[in-house]
Amino acid sequence: MSDFFIDHKQTAAPDLNMLSIKDYRDIHLTTLQVLEKTGIFVEDQQALEIFGSYGASVDKKNRIVKLPSGIVEDAILSSPAQVMLAGRTPERDVLLDNNANAYLNFGGGINVVDPNSGATRQSTKADLAASARLCDALKEVSVYSRAVYPLDQPQKVLHLHTAEACFNNTAKPFLNSPESKWGVEKIIEILETHQPEPLPGGAAERIRSIVEEAEKEVGVK
Repeated sequence: MSDFFIDHKQTAAPDLNMLSIKDYRDIHLTTLQVLEKTGIFVEDQQALEIFGSYGASVDKKNRIVKLPSGIVEDAILSSPAQVMLAGRTPERDVLLDNNANAYLNFGGGINVVDPNSGATRQSTKADLAASARLCDALKEVSVYSRAVYPLDQPQKVLHLHTAEACFNNTAKPFLNSPESKWGVEKIIEILETHQPEPLPGGAAERIRSIVEEAEKEVGVK
């Protein structure tokens, strides 16, 4: 069992160090126990196969994966000490390490208070785009987290519409969570269309065509 906290250094912002080294260690050990004894539900068949190939215990019938502590700790040890979240331009990049803090907005909302009527309703793609523009303008926000889901869009391509709205409205790094390899590949295609600011002419139209082609592939148009 590795002890990752022997040489743990407090972050550059002392006021944010709310846990002791013992607290960190207890959380880590309890998490290992949950992953090994209870396991996690994994819906994707390919992901189940990958977990199994690396030594995890896979219950294919119930789609439960149990991870031995050694696998988890090997993954932690192989992770880099720093992670760069790239924005559309270098000045928007965010470096994550032990000596810096980055702030992001609340993410994953499903309802909004309509700014015109004051009524509570389901969030839309337009709401998502507006929140991205707002966070892009706030210097206190380093990374944009998808504030709301575009629930007016088909579920099968929800994350592609999220990517489109975010890419067109913020130059900051942002968080999205596609649910399949296909979705990741489509978002990468959108990424490859983007260039540093200002966006070249036709970029928004090209991104729109990628989303529309994806909708046809899954039969939602």
